[in-house]
Amino acid sequence: MLIFASALGLFLLWRKKLVDSTLYLKLLIPIIFFPFIGNSFGWIMSEIGRQPWVVNGLMLTEDAVSPNVSAGQILFSLISFSLIYTALAVVMVYLFIRVIKQGPHEKPKEDVTTSDPFDVGGVQNAAK
Repeated sequence: MLIFASALGLFLLWRKKLVDSTLYLKLLIPIIFFPFIGNSFGWIMSEIGRQPWVVNGLMLTEDAVSPNVSAGQILFSLISFSLIYTALAVVMVYLFIRVIKQGPHEKPKEDVTTSDPFDVGGVQNAAK
């Protein structure tokens, strides 16, 4: 999805329609969360199916259970990590919304003629 969005953005940039494509720019807003979601789900999926302390074919899962860790300790750990990740996600969304509400920063008038090293293909100057 991110590769497709990037390719579409490059295509619109090449056609010099990136700034005028409001639908594409609006679709970029929810895409901001895709790396976080992908990272979280990838980590969850890799940890669900993995038991690194059990050697395949040599040791059964039931033999690898630790007698020193209770189910309550595991539940507490799981709830703690879930609460921490939820709090971090809420903070991230709050900060995103706060920055988005500020809107884009305008350049001072005297900077229009200077070359901008981050201006790819004259997009920023073309928008003025």
